[in-house]
Amino acid sequence: MSVMTLNWTISENRFIVLNEITKWGEKEEEIELESSDESSDEETDEFRFHSYPFFMSRRSQLKQFSWSEEHDMWTFLLKEIHDPFTGIIEKNRVKAKGLRIWEKYRDESGVDRSATSLMKRFRRPGFSLPVNFSVDDQIKLHYALGIPLHDSLLNQVLEHAVVDLDESSCIVRYKDLRQGGLNLPQLVSYQIRNQDVPIEEPPEKKACLMVDEVPHAVKMETGYSEEVLESLVANEEVDATTYLESLVTKFQSTK
Repeated sequence: MSVMTLNWTISENRFIVLNEITKWGEKEEEIELESSDESSDEETDEFRFHSYPFFMSRRSQLKQFSWSEEHDMWTFLLKEIHDPFTGIIEKNRVKAKGLRIWEKYRDESGVDRSATSLMKRFRRPGFSLPVNFSVDDQIKLHYALGIPLHDSLLNQVLEHAVVDLDESSCIVRYKDLRQGGLNLPQLVSYQIRNQDVPIEEPPEKKACLMVDEVPHAVKMETGYSEEVLESLVANEEVDATTYLESLVTKFQSTK
């Protein structure tokens, strides 16, 4: 932690500001500010007031992110981690888009902040965690955005889920053991169908005439033989049922 000491020396028409900042490997700096009249002295004093981090100007107060703003950002990210076509949660989907994702958020929300400011706030270590969401939504955000899983949430989900973490405590796999629970990564099966190719309907089954249904008299009169029928069945180009029906027709015509 850096230590800051300020020494002020006032002389006629002159301010000397000695800004001594002690850090690891840093030396003291001396800044000299000159002014020619009282108005410039006031401007210098205002500049001095806004220059140091332990003073908060009105402008810096406007830049602070409120709780509701951060909650809206998390809600937006919860939607963006899903593939719009499959609905599958994709790891690093938001990270790959970079600044474009925050330009989209800015356009949709209408916030008076630049996309760069939004991205920097999200990447800052002090950015709040999505604690005001359901446990499943928190897990989705931690998994997709690569956020390390903190102990309190980990202990909560270990009561009903199996979690695999990497060396950075980020979720690699997550399986909720309850029925219908959340599983990450998610798998999807695709069934591709070409709309241009018509689907052929299966042919209607003909009522087949079984061999046992052929009357014995028909077999005798028409010269039915097992050898002929077997040869017809073996030949895929000939329909054995048609052969049997022809036997019956032939027998009836001779009566």
